[in-house]
Amino acid sequence: FASPVHDEKYSAAFVVKTCMDLQNKVKGYMFWCCSDVYEEQFMLGKPFHGGFGLVNNDGIPKPNFWAFKILSQLYDRRLVTMDVENKEVEYAVFTDGENMQILVWSQSGDYFKHDTYDIEITLNVLAQSVVAQFIDDVHCNPKAEWIKLGKPDLLTREQVAQIKEKTMLKTEAIPFDVTHSETLIKMTITTNDVVLIHVEGQKGKSDEIEE
Repeated sequence: FASPVHDEKYSAAFVVKTCMDLQNKVKGYMFWCCSDVYEEQFMLGKPFHGGFGLVNNDGIPKPNFWAFKILSQLYDRRLVTMDVENKEVEYAVFTDGENMQILVWSQSGDYFKHDTYDIEITLNVLAQSVVAQFIDDVHCNPKAEWIKLGKPDLLTREQVAQIKEKTMLKTEAIPFDVTHSETLIKMTITTNDVVLIHVEGQKGKSDEIEE
């Protein structure tokens, strides 16, 4: 009953796309299930065995856990945005009236797909700072850290703490360029990556985004 997608960024991108597609048309959403420790069948012993939970047997948050964390940070107001030519990459924009958030994801049902996309975002705001949170191959990827340890069937307390520390959701500055009226952000993502960009700054001509 296990599948590797549940331990990987694939599931995080699925969570983000599903919630964004719902567009607040439902009052509640429950992901099944919260933990890999549940009673319906026997519990598999390996730390990352493709269980359905948001956290594994040792309580280590998976990429889909951090996807919900990202969603919980979004501002209440979602802006109307234009369609993009490349349907492989989707985005949503949020604002609190002064600052902006751009949520970018590239969700695919093809588990073996690993395409690369160059993203260019032009904002009609004058940014003072731009930071981002990533869920990708090197961020929020505890399964990769477990593999580096040799895929042990049992993790020590020290290893659990180490994996948690290395794979928690972190915020980091990203490069951007500002002209007299716009902010330009460039980045590269791959299939099933999720990125939340936080832009702090003054309003420009309008609350628009171009990609």
